[in-house]
Order: sequence, then C-alpha cells, then structure tokens
Amino acid sequence: MNENIKEPIECPFCGEKTVLARISTTYYFVAEHPMYKDGVNMDGDTMGQIIGEMTCPPVIKYASFRCESCGREWSPHDYAPVKDENGMLSFVKREKKTKRKESR
Repeated sequence: MNENIKEPIECPFCGEKTVLARISTTYYFVAEHPMYKDGVNMDGDTMGQIIGEMTCPPVIKYASFRCESCGREWSPHDYAPVKDENGMLSFVKREKKTKRKESR
C-alpha cells in the first residue's frame, strides 16, 4: 500500500498541509473535510457513512477549498485537484478562459 495516500495535500498558496475541501452532493449535503493526497476521507462523519452505505450513492463534487493555515479560499475553477499517474492529488492552477464574442 502506498504510504502517501493519507498524507495531507499541500495548499497551493502557503504549502502547509491544512486544506479542507467543501464537498457538496446531489442530496444537498455540504460539509468540510480534511483533504489528503488521495482525496477526501469522510470516515467518522455520519453523513459520509450514510453515503458510503447507499445502494445508489449521490454525485459528490468539490465545491471549494480552504486552508486553515493561511486562511485562503479558492474554487476548483482557480486551482483544481489533479491526480498524477499514481492517483495522488495536487493542486494545479487553471488557465482563465477568454470569453468569445457573441455573433449577432
């Protein structure tokens, strides 16, 4: 087993490993959980256990992120969690898309 799996992910701003991910689901449940290099661990969270036991689990997505060390908050549209070939996450800055002019 890869020992880095439960290693906390680094903040893209300060480099500390105190990132929380705000998770939202299609069942309108939103909560913050510590982020690790392999994703978010919802073990011990009552709603996380319920979701894990569902026969038809909801869609779960990252709504936003917050670093407890530096206080920065960001959207997955600014810095996205991206998996490498080993399945480990890190944050990558996304390029801003330019809007196309609407044709009339």
